[in-house]
Amino acid sequence: MAQLVVIHVQLLAIVAVSSFQVMFDSVNFFNSSGLMELNARVRKINRTTAALSGNFVQNVDMDTNFNGLIELHHSPLGNNQFNRYPMKLGPINLCAFLDTHWSDYYKYIVIYIPNIPKQGECPMTAKTYPINDWIMDAEMFPPYVPTGLWKMIWTALIEAYHSPMGNSQFNRYPMKIGPIGMCEFLNDYWGDYYGYVVQFIENIAKPGECPFTARSYQVKDWIMDSRLMPPYVSTGLWRMMWSAWDNQTGDVFMTEIVFKVYDDGHF
Repeated sequence: MAQLVVIHVQLLAIVAVSSFQVMFDSVNFFNSSGLMELNARVRKINRTTAALSGNFVQNVDMDTNFNGLIELHHSPLGNNQFNRYPMKLGPINLCAFLDTHWSDYYKYIVIYIPNIPKQGECPMTAKTYPINDWIMDAEMFPPYVPTGLWKMIWTALIEAYHSPMGNSQFNRYPMKIGPIGMCEFLNDYWGDYYGYVVQFIENIAKPGECPFTARSYQVKDWIMDSRLMPPYVSTGLWRMMWSAWDNQTGDVFMTEIVFKVYDDGHF
């Protein structure tokens, strides 16, 4: 089963006399796999302060197989009309993040989540993290953050894997596309694959057809053509995972295809 986690955190940045302040506005959790669970809500402590309370459950051990991406969206008027902001972190390997970036944030979080991983603590063992009225500290952010409502989207996923013996013992393989915008993919890459797919899914989007309208796709006995793959693909069992999400709404789609690559009927 493919594993994907998407968490939305909305923050409110306001101007004080000599600096800016931030506080939690809302938290939303999207998970298609059971990899993690978030049971938390934002509550008002007083008229000017909000805190995040609850718990965060990590159901599996996490190591170098896991990548993450943090993207930011900004609503200058605080009216939930978000624009994507040209500032992000990743995609980055989880262990690399803990080694190189986590120390910048750890001290602001550990007082509210005492068992949060320390810098360099990877792999991370499965555990439950209690969140004890986390009040966000403005010092976590660079001094030039514009005021308004912010949406931070954190996405964690597992990349492609290869099982050389075909026994479902998969190893991560250093081959992927993206993250990439849907229209960019249709413009730059889809032409390489379209001819092998359209004969089995007749109304599949054409190269450059973006946006493409809502529709139903009928898959008619799709027999995979080896010319879809580069000539250097190793024999064995392959797992391909495609993740897509709407940057505005946070809606998530994920699908997994497992296929065999073989030579002379054997692998």
